[in-house]
Amino acid sequence: MGQAQKELGDKGVTFYDQDIYTETSNLAATQESIRKNPARVRKVLLALLKAEEFVMHHPDEAQKIVAEFRQMKQDLLGELWPNNTFSVTLDQSLILSLEDESRWAIKSRLTNATKIPNYLNFIYLDGLVSVKPKAVRIIR
Repeated sequence: MGQAQKELGDKGVTFYDQDIYTETSNLAATQESIRKNPARVRKVLLALLKAEEFVMHHPDEAQKIVAEFRQMKQDLLGELWPNNTFSVTLDQSLILSLEDESRWAIKSRLTNATKIPNYLNFIYLDGLVSVKPKAVRIIR
């Protein structure tokens, strides 16, 4: 149960369903930066994979680190932790989300664009393919 739910008590309802909302964290860089620094990109990806392994094998220690960094109580974080998936991937769902958001922005006239871009042109697959090929689950 999150902090907001604790504050609301029986006046609030919390829904847990992966189909309601999925939050992702994505890395972004310019194409030029990636082209000039592929070794640096690889090092960042390897560090993330190392963190992924650490979280998997040392969940209590990982929660302690995150709780300290986020300045939150570890018991609260421990309640929220199981609702998360900590994995380094490039999944087809990212493309679908970007396309859905583009359709919404176009329909809502939040952009002058009239066509959904091909997001494959903006995603650097080779970096993750080079360090963890099975983590790339995007149809090309």
